[in-house]
Amino acid sequence: NIVYSNPFWWTSQRCVDTIAVLGSFEGFLKHTLSTINWNDTQLHYSRIAGKRAYHLSLEFLMGRALDNALLNLGLKKQYKQGVDKLGFNMEDLLAQERDAGLGNGGLGRLAAYYLDSPASQELPVWGYGLRYRYGIFQQLISPNGQQLEAPEPWADNFNPWELPRIDVGYEVRFRGFAECLPDGSGRAIWEGGQEVLAVAYDVPIPGCNTHNTNNLRL
Repeated sequence: NIVYSNPFWWTSQRCVDTIAVLGSFEGFLKHTLSTINWNDTQLHYSRIAGKRAYHLSLEFLMGRALDNALLNLGLKKQYKQGVDKLGFNMEDLLAQERDAGLGNGGLGRLAAYYLDSPASQELPVWGYGLRYRYGIFQQLISPNGQQLEAPEPWADNFNPWELPRIDVGYEVRFRGFAECLPDGSGRAIWEGGQEVLAVAYDVPIPGCNTHNTNNLRL
């Protein structure tokens, strides 16, 4: 079923990079499964009305979402068999996903642990961070052997693991100045500067060997 239910299969035969197309399909399918569990988890938390914990971090290095989800849901063996039947290598397919490197060090990995572990232990924990346009820089080697650093535009292509929440937006201002109101109340209003609309993106965090799926909001 994993192999022959692929609606993009015949389309991928006419594409140059068939592995990328198949990788996108696997992401769509995995995203759907995680979203179902994500909805069930949030409904359960709402019913019991218990306390929740929120972890705020400037960095989150979650790793590649497809491989992590397949391992946690116990489906990697089935998917590998399906990909083998199509004549592709599972590792090549997994490598097509760009790693959302939202950080540059150990703090990002530690923050990822703080989300993966509670999800596996069925604890209501959400993560909050920033959706950087560029992730960890790419390390390249020039023809003369020098190490080069280039931007990592991980979000340039569509990311099926994100749930855009266009209903959740906040106006954020950069620069500008505060002007006191003349009514003697001591209040002030912010004037000038650049106004940016920050839109939320939700990323499902599936637990290991459980249907519990927490959330990372960027």
